[in-house]
Amino acid sequence: MRLQERIESISLDIPMPRSALPVEPGATFQNGMLRIEKGAEALHISACPVPHAMLRRGAGSTWESFQPEFRLVHPYRPRLPVKAKTENTKDQLAFEFFDDTFESRPLAKLSPSQKRKRAFDQFRFSLPKPTAKFVEPFLTHQWPLIFLLHYDRGSIELAQNNPALAFLLAQKMNCDAELIQTLLCSRMRQRDLL
Repeated sequence: MRLQERIESISLDIPMPRSALPVEPGATFQNGMLRIEKGAEALHISACPVPHAMLRRGAGSTWESFQPEFRLVHPYRPRLPVKAKTENTKDQLAFEFFDDTFESRPLAKLSPSQKRKRAFDQFRFSLPKPTAKFVEPFLTHQWPLIFLLHYDRGSIELAQNNPALAFLLAQKMNCDAELIQTLLCSRMRQRDLL
């Protein structure tokens, strides 16, 4: 057997090491805090009573403040596609009240992705309802919006009337609580804000 053939036969029998497998982040919601762990990294994000986000890289490192750029608030119930009306009316009387739903299953029976979804849903419900509803459509950079809406309660009206302006204003404020509280942008005219 040639050397090249021997090397190929040996390399095919070696299993891939477990450390090379991708690590899925685990997420839980406890005591008003969203906790996300992926390997040695840990993120703790809380919106109430005061929004704060902390990051730790490794077990021995210190906690640092950070701004999450990923999506925190997802739609709780995705919109269902509109079904075409059928001529068969017996389906109208079929109810599925007793099906095993996601919300009714115990936490131990959930897959890791279902546990993450449940944790993010609980985080969503920890926010004031108008804040969660406004922030939901934005796919990234929701944290500055949550920050702005917390420290300037009147800015929810601005957000409802002009979402693009509210989003840009939140990004410009860069989660500076003192700046948000002193400017009180909700009392300013939109033209002045621009």
